[in-house]
Amino acid sequence: MRKRWWALSALSVLLVGGAAFAVIEEPAFGMYACPSCYGFQQSGDGLYLDGEMSGEARDETLGMIAAATDRVTDFYGTFGGKPLIFICATDACDKRMKYRGAKAKAFGETYILVYSQGRSTMFLAHELSHIELAHRLGLSRVASNAIPAWFNEGLAVLISEDTRNFENSESGDPQCITPPDGPLPAGMYEWSRALADRDRPLYAMAACAVIRWMRKNNGRESVLKTLDQVATGAAFKP
Repeated sequence: MRKRWWALSALSVLLVGGAAFAVIEEPAFGMYACPSCYGFQQSGDGLYLDGEMSGEARDETLGMIAAATDRVTDFYGTFGGKPLIFICATDACDKRMKYRGAKAKAFGETYILVYSQGRSTMFLAHELSHIELAHRLGLSRVASNAIPAWFNEGLAVLISEDTRNFENSESGDPQCITPPDGPLPAGMYEWSRALADRDRPLYAMAACAVIRWMRKNNGRESVLKTLDQVATGAAFKP
């Protein structure tokens, strides 16, 4: 428990001082410190499920987590993140956790909260992609926006196979569906604010920007090399 409170304190400092993430509602912090206080029951190492989740839904959820982890591992080669995962399955759980539209959230490399509407392989893989990127960079580099928000989000769209925001060609290569209409938000706080503009499909634009970046460079290998370099202090090159 002491380790968990230490991690929570460190994450709080980064959130307040660096605005690395969107403003986080209080239940998400309380849940991490005391899962049972918010109706979650431990269901395996690092996994906490809605106490009202049925056995069938539990088995389905475990399959989703395994498939999502495979998607992230396929891209990165390894998955070194060890997040706690909290998953809602009911409206009551969503209400306790103050659901306001974001179907899932990653908190640094520490934990993930998934609302009932986000209980899918795709949403889990998206958040696990954020977890792995944060694990490779370190929280301080994430908090300082060493990797721009648009790159982090666009990469998560591609890794999670979120084909609402890009298309696959016959060869399997991702294709843009919505090119950026100007500069995309580099900071996570700015990204969160920009999401309020429903007429601007930021996730599709970010995916397109990452697709173009990968074509300009050396694809997946350049992503991995760039993350290693940025983790040691190098500047990200758009």
